Amino acid sequence: MNDPQKIFDQARLLTLLREENGHTPATSRIREILAKAGEKNGLSTEEVSTLMFAPREFDEEMFVVSGRIRDEIYGNRMVLFAPLYWSNYCANNCAYCSFQTSNKNEERMRLSFDAVKEETTALLNMGHKRVILESGEHAKKNPLDYLLRVIETIYTVENCHGDRIRRVNVNIAASTAEEYRQLAGANVGTYNLFQETYHRPTYERMHPTVQLKGNYARQLFAMDRAIEGGLKDLGMGVLYGLYDWRFEVLALITPAQYLEHTYG
Repeated sequence: MNDPQKIFDQARLLTLLREENGHTPATSRIREILAKAGEKNGLSTEEVSTLMFAPREFDEEMFVVSGRIRDEIYGNRMVLFAPLYWSNYCANNCAYCSFQTSNKNEERMRLSFDAVKEETTALLNMGHKRVILESGEHAKKNPLDYLLRVIETIYTVENCHGDRIRRVNVNIAASTAEEYRQLAGANVGTYNLFQETYHRPTYERMHPTVQLKGNYARQLFAMDRAIEGGLKDLGMGVLYGLYDWRFEVLALITPAQYLEHTYG
């Protein structure tokens, strides 16, 4: 059963933040947590909460530690990708998005495959080698078989310099394990899906289309289904500003830990 309590206890996170708020953690405790972070084995939600309430004088120390961790894991490199919007048809009515179905001023379109080739060529000519595909959620206008052909089309494009797209990342709505299995077979790179906000009352207020994105559990357990479908590289995130950023940080860490513990 897709019960959000299986992943995290929202009330516990809110209580943790209330307890930390207004309390300045001891210097020795902050340095102890930073030393543990440097071991690259992860931190608990309690430890992360403590760092979020650390005095500003520790900012530089945290930057140094996090920078060292980044360099040891990824090296001294930066990877960029460009968004390629292939359709703005959408059946959702998300409060923060201009794609919302109630926006009657939006000119709706879906790229033809020739247009996909043109857009891909333009991105290659700008120097991009990686793209992320973006669209609204619309079962009839944005079916998976069309997306799979878009991906196939992108990989066939070569510009006049012989450049090709190396990696197609995808950001599509929460889906089924079977559809994720088809996506995995299309040589996609990273599958990205933001929860937007993990605070359930805020989530439901921002996403009134209950049967689609308004289904909190459907969104929350999408990564389980993506893993079941064979997708190997997953990107998670939130839209900061919809709710308290401190809660969102703790809530984002919690499902990431759940996925690691559940699926390795």
